[in-house]
Amino acid sequence: MGIMFGHILKVLTMKSPNSSATTSAEELSTRRAQLLSSIKTFIVILSTSIISFIAFRNTLTWYSIGSDTMTPLASKSMTAYHRLSPADKSYLVLKYLQRFWGASGDFWQSQWEKVLDAFGHNQFNVGFFGTFFVTFFVYWIVGTIYTLIDFTGRPAFLLKYKIQDPNAAYPVRVYPILTILPYPSCVPVSKKQIFSVLRQVLINQFLVGIPLTLIGHYLILWRGYDWGKLPTFQWVILELSICILLEELCFYYSHRLLHNPRLYKYIHKQHHEWQTPIAITAIYCHPIEHIFSNLLPPLLGPLVLGSHTATAWLWFTLATLSTLNAHSG
Repeated sequence: MGIMFGHILKVLTMKSPNSSATTSAEELSTRRAQLLSSIKTFIVILSTSIISFIAFRNTLTWYSIGSDTMTPLASKSMTAYHRLSPADKSYLVLKYLQRFWGASGDFWQSQWEKVLDAFGHNQFNVGFFGTFFVTFFVYWIVGTIYTLIDFTGRPAFLLKYKIQDPNAAYPVRVYPILTILPYPSCVPVSKKQIFSVLRQVLINQFLVGIPLTLIGHYLILWRGYDWGKLPTFQWVILELSICILLEELCFYYSHRLLHNPRLYKYIHKQHHEWQTPIAITAIYCHPIEHIFSNLLPPLLGPLVLGSHTATAWLWFTLATLSTLNAHSG
């Protein structure tokens, strides 16, 4: 296992003698670091939210289970708790954790049931329309927020986290769409450029994304998956880890291929028209690149694992947030 991961790391970090491949390796290294950073942030936020919500809810109804004659823990003094033996304390904590995760599972399952109700408990509606809606709205809601930060320069404290060329001026001023306070050194972005991005992104999402989402739904249906009872938290984390690994490997080789001089000028060059990109340019690319670099790599994990629909949605959301963050600078 160690040899295998050592080989993978060597492949991911190897450099080619030609400049295009070197650029590809550098871009992948940056993207991998940003993805891992996004995952850490997401897990921390999600875990904190779950713990805070369930702990508050359980505090109202929590009873100790060490003995049938024990009174509610909320009415016990700390002195009484400290009088318990270490074994009783451990037992009490274990029972609390079991109830904690049980309550958390019940909460998320009930929320998932509401989602299924919204789609009429129809497997096709959930697998096809639900997947498209999730990826589409996450892209445009979050992408728009990121882009508005570039357009307005607000909130200003976020700009210090940009890793793009420090000599590039912010906010990006769009002529003549937006009229903002004068920024003499702003980098002008024409209305034609913005419309070109919007046009290509929507083409990729509708004319390419919808057919691929349909094909993906039937492939996962053929593979077999669950869309009812939610998987355990531990299993979701394991699947996300595998999805990341498979996506990175697939993206690396597809991206490296697109930097081949014979293909670059016909396909991948379009994506690099924006040397200082903004978030909504994340999938501004040739349709062929969109298929092999943006759609298939994230799909590979859920397809191989037969992931639950909710896990797949969580993974697609995470992958979308990562690429939006990367292209926002």
